[in-house]
Amino acid sequence: MHYLKIVIEIDGPNHFFQKGEMIFYKSNTLFKKRLLRALGYTVISVPISDYTFMFSALDTMHFTKRLLDKANYSAHK
Repeated sequence: MHYLKIVIEIDGPNHFFQKGEMIFYKSNTLFKKRLLRALGYTVISVPISDYTFMFSALDTMHFTKRLLDKANYSAHK
């Protein structure tokens, strides 16, 4: 059986820090993303603002499918 190595992470406020007008990822978030990629995972980051509009499990499923389609994956691979 073939498994896909995909991580979908919702990036909330704890993933970022602000310096002046600029917003940056925190170093521990960047480290985790680099580590996962080095282990062969595809990492898909979703800002929490993109995620919060979902009101049902069906919305979440459609949203996730679109993310996977953008990453050239499908549920049938």
